Amino acid sequence: MLRQSSVHGRKILSAVLGLLLPGLLLAQRGPAGLAVTGTAASATITWQPVVGGVSYSVKRWKQDDLRCCNNASSALGKPTWTDYGASEAGFTQAGIYVFEVTVVMEDRTTAASVVNWTRPEVAPAPVISREALTVKTVQTLSLAAPAGVTVRNDPSALVFSWQPVSGATGYQIDAAPAPEGPWTPLVSAPIAAAQFAYTPAPALLTYYRVSAALSLAVSANSTIVPFTYQAAPLNPLGVSAVQSGADVTLSWNPVAGASGYSMTALNGGTQLAQLRVMGPVTSATFAGLVTPGLLANVYGYVGLTRFLSFRVTAHFPPGNAPGADIPETGAATLVIGDPGICWPPAGELPGGPGQTIAPPVAQLDAVTLSWPMSGQVSAYRVDRAMAGSGQWQPLACIRPGSSTFFSSKSKSSTVTEFRDESIALQPSTSYQYRITAVGPPDATGKRSTNQSIVLATTAPRLSVIVGAVASLATSTTHWARLSWQSPMGNVRNYLITSSFGLRADMSRRDPPTTFQAAAPRGTHTFSVTPLYLNGTPAATTTVTVVVP
Repeated sequence: MLRQSSVHGRKILSAVLGLLLPGLLLAQRGPAGLAVTGTAASATITWQPVVGGVSYSVKRWKQDDLRCCNNASSALGKPTWTDYGASEAGFTQAGIYVFEVTVVMEDRTTAASVVNWTRPEVAPAPVISREALTVKTVQTLSLAAPAGVTVRNDPSALVFSWQPVSGATGYQIDAAPAPEGPWTPLVSAPIAAAQFAYTPAPALLTYYRVSAALSLAVSANSTIVPFTYQAAPLNPLGVSAVQSGADVTLSWNPVAGASGYSMTALNGGTQLAQLRVMGPVTSATFAGLVTPGLLANVYGYVGLTRFLSFRVTAHFPPGNAPGADIPETGAATLVIGDPGICWPPAGELPGGPGQTIAPPVAQLDAVTLSWPMSGQVSAYRVDRAMAGSGQWQPLACIRPGSSTFFSSKSKSSTVTEFRDESIALQPSTSYQYRITAVGPPDATGKRSTNQSIVLATTAPRLSVIVGAVASLATSTTHWARLSWQSPMGNVRNYLITSSFGLRADMSRRDPPTTFQAAAPRGTHTFSVTPLYLNGTPAATTTVTVVVP
């Protein structure tokens, strides 16, 4: 009998180690920063997001009794989870509980970490009379409504936050299609945290109600906020590309909340290269992108020009979700030239008369230059500097008789055109442009060059003038209407946003331009931002709209 008991004990020990060892072995590379807070009613576990992680799962058991209190939750998209105990009855047994968090990576491999949590001691329930219980119920229902309720669009969810309510032990969140209901609970029981994430259907105006609670009794006081969920923040606006030798550098306007950016270089529909950068950066360089094979025959035939296009995508936590594009604003096009011609490796022989450059055409978002071909020119190099600074920046290498932008007008093969659409251009600012003509090589391989410099001043920045009109279309639908005069310049479209989460893109129309959208009752702020041809946003105009 003793021998059988010993064998049985070893089997139990082996089973216990089989449960614990995988988690212990994986803990070194699983999610970091595990922390647990809570009460006997619930426990919330949080951890740091794992780069490249697709989803998470959480297991829980009691340290001193592996058969007790086991639970699991999988396919979690956020680095947090609230555990309400067995059958949502809380943690009825005192002691130490073990939580194991497993991350599933993009390649379907997994890694796990564990953390221990000691359930806080529970004070014995006081014996109260029916009269006291009645007073308690009345006090619960009179809790103040949560103040400071805010909503923001994250890539994967709406995130609600509010100020804690004195005396409350939890909060209830409900949703409805109208401010009068019907209301649908978004949580099965009041939550302890003053923050909540939820993913509704996108582009629908929904009303959300946040109420304070004491235990499971919910107060009659609540705060109602309307909001429209957008599935993803926008990708960068104002993307521009410049060539310097074999390298191409991209620049863009920053995107709030982005954890990093990815860039793609395309030759027609074929992907040439990709880059990924992390943090709040606004430029990156494709080193050695322009190769001789990519430029085969570019200079051998009149009218043959090689264009490359570039796209920039913003990524957001927690799962590196990509941003959304506004049509035609997230890409840049660049005509490329042979680095060996524009930037000769054997050196240059400066001299000779410069080019005759036509008066520049300067707008807020672009400067257009043109000049005739002269003599034996292999290529033109274009540089830019702020007037008087002497700090020249390379912009492009272009073939004689070609254009760096598409035009509906026919061009003479004896005229070369260049259009600078960089987001670096500032309104009402003077810039110098240097055109360097690069000739054929001599016996030593050096190429003759000559230079001309021209001055251009960009146009002043213009804002839209917005007038707001709010009207009631029917007894059930409310509308906000905006109208404005389009500013002069190369405005392509408008970005319209609102304080209740609305986001819309609207192409330019003949003035006046009118925009109308369903809106909740109340006072709201609308913003109208013109986007120029190069995707650069102009000054934003805000207006307050009262919807009755």
